[in-house]
Amino acid sequence: MPPQHQKGLEWTPERYVDWATKTGPATAQVVEKIMASRDHPQQGFRACRGLIGLGEKYGSERLELACHRALAIRGPSYRTVKSILMAGLETLPLPEDPPTPLSVAPVHKNVRGSSYYQTSKSDDTSLPTTAPLEA
Repeated sequence: MPPQHQKGLEWTPERYVDWATKTGPATAQVVEKIMASRDHPQQGFRACRGLIGLGEKYGSERLELACHRALAIRGPSYRTVKSILMAGLETLPLPEDPPTPLSVAPVHKNVRGSSYYQTSKSDDTSLPTTAPLEA
């Protein structure tokens, strides 16, 4: 095996999680979610190495904040964390929970209601009928 490939054997999923845990709990969660989202954990190694690089470039504190934000917006991926760091969004307040949908439709003059749809077209006598054609 080539030497550059042997270096990769040193890294295991546990080692990535250990590294991320030292950075912070949000970073560890992002790493775990990246690995869990793949069929094989090794397919997430490149993204995890990218997170390590982001930690070296931006610092572990900013990386942890960005991972926390990525988890809050349900986007735990390398690309999301990188975008957050590049835009400096990690320090902004987290988005609020989305409002719950209304269970009842609002009442106003444009809402017809269920009774409008209960009549069938055959029951409707307001439509003009056509006389049969004579041959």
